Amino acid sequence: MAGVEILYNRERAVTVMEESGVEAVVATTPENILYITGLPLRTTNWNMQIYAVLPKDEHKKLAIILPTNRLSVLAQKGIPDARVYVYGTFYLFGTPSNMTKDMEVLMELLKDRHIYGSPAEALLTAFSDLGFHRESIAVDEMRMSPTVLSEIKKNYAGQLPFGYDLIRKIRLVKTSQEIQRIRQTAKLNEAGEMMMIHMIKEGVGEGELAKAFRELATKNDSTTGMVAVGGGPR
Repeated sequence: MAGVEILYNRERAVTVMEESGVEAVVATTPENILYITGLPLRTTNWNMQIYAVLPKDEHKKLAIILPTNRLSVLAQKGIPDARVYVYGTFYLFGTPSNMTKDMEVLMELLKDRHIYGSPAEALLTAFSDLGFHRESIAVDEMRMSPTVLSEIKKNYAGQLPFGYDLIRKIRLVKTSQEIQRIRQTAKLNEAGEMMMIHMIKEGVGEGELAKAFRELATKNDSTTGMVAVGGGPR
């Protein structure tokens, strides 16, 4: 399976980390994880913790920490050039007679893979594998659970400054590929808005408008966030 396209500004990331005196940054929010890994790894609750560790040293691989059930995203979207650490239980009952390609990839990803007992254990192992023992690592504090953060601080000897603003600073300067994505997204959003405007009439509810917008996004290989439509009764 082909790898995913990663668009983050590597040169700026190194510069910002050097200025901040850190050897790596840990992304925790879905938007920052997408930025660094190229994968739409969303979480549904606080128990589901997903992290991406971006080292300053370009010779060290990116590390991704995720629950076993999110390996399906890698199976469907692609596998980045990264170390992948998984935690939690994943149940398999029998073997399907006719497996799809993504199911085959998922089974291969699970095969002989060590499964950690918790996200903290997986993240600490990733730090060690990357050669981080006392180095300063910035942590995007916006989506790491207090329990995990407390355990990491207890078991890691280095400093763990907050990293959300650091990642924002990295993202301030866009690459040409990012700018192209922004333009494509703006064009699609405008097309969707014009479509909904022409759909508005008596008897058409907001749910129907929102559904049409989502269908347009899907047809254009895009994923919607919150679709807020004001155009009639709910």
